[in-house]
Amino acid sequence: MTDLTRGMIDKIETAHSLFEQMSFLGKEAVEVSLHYRKKLPHYSLNDLKLLQVSLGRELCLKAEPTQTPDAQRALENLINDAALNIQSSLVSDDESLLNLGERIETMSNLAEQFAVIDQRFLDIVEEFPEQIVKERLDQVQSRIASFSKDTVDQLANLLREQRLVEPVAGPSRPQAPAKKIIKTRYKGTLIGEQRTDAEDLVDVKETLTGKITTFHEKTPGVWVVRDTAKAPPAKVKADLGKSVGAGQALLDGLAAFNRRIDTHVSGTQRIPVEIEDLYHLHAARLREAAGAIDSALIALNLTDDPVTSAGTVSKSLDTAATALYEKGHSTRVQMIKQQPPTAARIEWLKGEKEVDISKNPVRKRLKGARKDYLDEYEVLDFKTREVLWYAHFHYADATAAVGTFTAAHLKTKAQRLLAGAFDVRGESDQELIAIYRSEISRPLASSLFFPGSAIR
Repeated sequence: MTDLTRGMIDKIETAHSLFEQMSFLGKEAVEVSLHYRKKLPHYSLNDLKLLQVSLGRELCLKAEPTQTPDAQRALENLINDAALNIQSSLVSDDESLLNLGERIETMSNLAEQFAVIDQRFLDIVEEFPEQIVKERLDQVQSRIASFSKDTVDQLANLLREQRLVEPVAGPSRPQAPAKKIIKTRYKGTLIGEQRTDAEDLVDVKETLTGKITTFHEKTPGVWVVRDTAKAPPAKVKADLGKSVGAGQALLDGLAAFNRRIDTHVSGTQRIPVEIEDLYHLHAARLREAAGAIDSALIALNLTDDPVTSAGTVSKSLDTAATALYEKGHSTRVQMIKQQPPTAARIEWLKGEKEVDISKNPVRKRLKGARKDYLDEYEVLDFKTREVLWYAHFHYADATAAVGTFTAAHLKTKAQRLLAGAFDVRGESDQELIAIYRSEISRPLASSLFFPGSAIR
């Protein structure tokens, strides 16, 4: 199936290339190309490419007996998350989305999520080297990388458009948008279709496969996958020895797991929440193993087993899981503090009581052509009081009210004294995106830096 899909993709891409060449050969050639365009399949190339990614769920694991449930689950989660991100990226240019700023924020989040997914491909090969078919997984990863590049290109183009075009008041919107942007707890930012009969439900649907993932709003602004009713699993006879053995194997592998994650943290530019999730997913495995031991003990009407030391292993698993949850959180905090600042990261740290914000008392006049004024805020580590970053708010004059800034950016210590306007023509896509991510929006400025002041 995947070979057939790849063959169709190659043929359609060749046809489109020929049609483009024919457009330069005169009226008759254009008419011929229009005739044959109608004979092409109605689905898009991107839909076929997404189908090829989805098929990776079935093709990237070796056959039994080397295949394990953990490897299967990890691969399915990875492919499912990639497919959701791709589907959202394909509809991110939908005109029913509210405004340019919202589209840019969504595209930025999707681009970051693609980066996380790319790193997860490396992780799954490292964790399950005996179960993964590397060549097939590389093909899937390469296909996803092309979607990631398209997303980054589109984001950079939107940022250039935003900087070059002044906002203009548009017509009122008579109806709710067909597409809805949601921020999920575990899947990042996604775009789906809001149900007409249930405003708290949003569907993300793959065009060709028809696979639908439904999200519901668990708390205001936070969406999670909606659980569907499943048939209860068949009862399996409790095997205490097997459960204890599986749990002990997880405990024996903890040191190797921690070394692997430490390498991820120190060796590459990983996204903090991704590392936290790795810790939490492994902690969940430990808790699941402890639960299996406890269930086996209950089924046998035992509180412990002196032969297998089941109670001790279960308790050790639970203790180790708690430690991993705590380490995941603390590692996320430390990684954020060591990386370039974004307003969203500072908002999260402040919510976790990890940073304080202090305003330097004097508004400074700046040199240069604009001759504007600067309010500077320090973002301080809550415990050490060390300055982590700076926030710079520009004002037109010395008496302008707090909150009426003309521009606002976050700065590292090295960037603190750098100034100057940005030339969008001279910057790479990545530089432009980095500048955007350092900007402070008015809503976040209000809540983080001057919550008591009104912002116009």
